[in-house]
Amino acid sequence: MNLLGPALFLGWNAVFKGAINHVAMAVDVLTVGAHKTSNLHYRIAGNGLIWHEALIKGDLAAYTTSNGGPGAFECFGIVRFKGAWYAHGAIWTSSTANTGAIFRTTDGRTWDLLSVPYASDGPSTAASLREYRFAAANDDYIVALKPTGEFVYSSNGTSWSGRDDLIGYDGGFGPVDVARGLAATSGGITVVGRVNASTGQRFKTASTPSGTFTDRGAFVADRNITAFAQGNIVLAISAPSAPLQRSAYAVASNLATWADAGLTETSTINKAFFALDHWYAGSDDDWLVSEGSLGTPGVGGWTPVAVPWDGESVTVGYEYDDRAYVHFGDGQIAYSDDGEAWEEAVAPNLAAKPYFAAAA
Repeated sequence: MNLLGPALFLGWNAVFKGAINHVAMAVDVLTVGAHKTSNLHYRIAGNGLIWHEALIKGDLAAYTTSNGGPGAFECFGIVRFKGAWYAHGAIWTSSTANTGAIFRTTDGRTWDLLSVPYASDGPSTAASLREYRFAAANDDYIVALKPTGEFVYSSNGTSWSGRDDLIGYDGGFGPVDVARGLAATSGGITVVGRVNASTGQRFKTASTPSGTFTDRGAFVADRNITAFAQGNIVLAISAPSAPLQRSAYAVASNLATWADAGLTETSTINKAFFALDHWYAGSDDDWLVSEGSLGTPGVGGWTPVAVPWDGESVTVGYEYDDRAYVHFGDGQIAYSDDGEAWEEAVAPNLAAKPYFAAAA
């Protein structure tokens, strides 16, 4: 079944007056002269399948392009926390330098730039690695992580604190791009990244972001983590080497115990997500599904699966109101009501760009 919506008959640019349950952003980031320029594509939706253009209000309106403005915002993802959406990423101040930025909206229309620690921190050798690349949230905290290890957190979304003692090191030429994953689940916070050149990518966990983090080990040794996600578990997958991936997971409520996630693929997996009690993991061409015991990898094993996004890059997969959504390719959406049978939405009114999206 292909889903058609009223926007097909009323026109794409009709003013949307319903409840906003989904927001999505995509950007063009190009170097123009001495600056990065970005055309920010912003959409809102009620049902997650038919999207509407929305006028951006608030601080973000000044960062939709660097042409004649203060800089261009590049979105790396959107997180939902305590009734608000948070878009995390960077503002490009030149073609080679950026500063970390997190914007917040409660109504889906007005986006405020937050004051967050470490936004512009970092020596010149890391001038283009200052974005808040990763972000996650549980019921109590929202957290974000920069590539060079700076970690920030908030319990209310408006007042933020930070620390830089978890991961990260100087590789002799300045800070190294070391962060590989961040999760916030019922069991606490997980941060993954290197602390030096020789001990691999460490998995560190704590019950609160300001607390003492325990080093749980380097479950993927020195292999680069290519996919990291949270759902009913926290899942990490490495690049394949001699000849298989290494993978690790911990139950969301117990981050002290980690196990092998049972992946035996030889191709690189660069995305994973959990929705409707199913885990999906794959690359542009090959995807696997694991249901197991409530979707726990390694229990039920992984099975190759044909999905609408075969051959396309996936930016995000998520669940809202008993339906799963996958944004893939250039503005395409797949949806499922059981986590197994998928359909592609017809004419969702997304620009031909990869979108990051989140639901209420």
